Amino acid sequence: MSASPLPFHLINAFTTSSPHTGNQAAIVIFPSGNDPRSHDTEWMRLVARDFNYSETAYLVPLDVKDKDQSTVTVRFGLRWFTPEVEVPLCGHATLASAFTIFSLDPSANRIEFITKVSGTLVALRTPSGDVSISLPAIPSSPSEISSSYQETIINAIGLTSGEILEVTPYEFAGKSVIVQIDPNVDLASLTVDSRAIALVADGLSIITQANASTEISSRVFAPGLAVDEDSVIFLPTL
Repeated sequence: MSASPLPFHLINAFTTSSPHTGNQAAIVIFPSGNDPRSHDTEWMRLVARDFNYSETAYLVPLDVKDKDQSTVTVRFGLRWFTPEVEVPLCGHATLASAFTIFSLDPSANRIEFITKVSGTLVALRTPSGDVSISLPAIPSSPSEISSSYQETIINAIGLTSGEILEVTPYEFAGKSVIVQIDPNVDLASLTVDSRAIALVADGLSIITQANASTEISSRVFAPGLAVDEDSVIFLPTL
């Protein structure tokens, strides 16, 4: 007997009206936790590979609605996969999941996402109809870095040591790194050897810069997670 089809949604996060822009995520919704596929990590990984987006989110409804005065809360289990591995947290796929649920259930205005390692994440439908989400901070782990580590970063990004302001390793889906560069560098035009960075950071490699108006620009590479360069990311750079 073949398994029943599952609904899925392809969502563009961080955009308002332009199709095929922003950061794409696939959202797959199981009917309940009784569906064996909702516990099959390998099945979810293979389906995420078929979608081939930077992240695919899987949702499992957990219980009935909880109504408290004007707040209607629904709860879902949530997991995220790149085309290759499961990751502990993903901002844009969480936002896309919340948008999908609110679109399917107009009566709900609050969602609790129960995750494996990132705790309970809350999404709200604002009075204006927008979606806001709360995400945990990812602690950095400042530490001494070797000269060979620094040299690998410099060579992979193609900048001089004077153009790199700070290098901060941290743990997220493996060994990750945030590289803050001079705001005068043309970040968009950099030719980055992401495979070289992956030799010292097999998780996320974030190259970021801030200008005087506190705007932050970033590019994110994760070849170790089967994502050569992510379209948009905001979580680790906050």
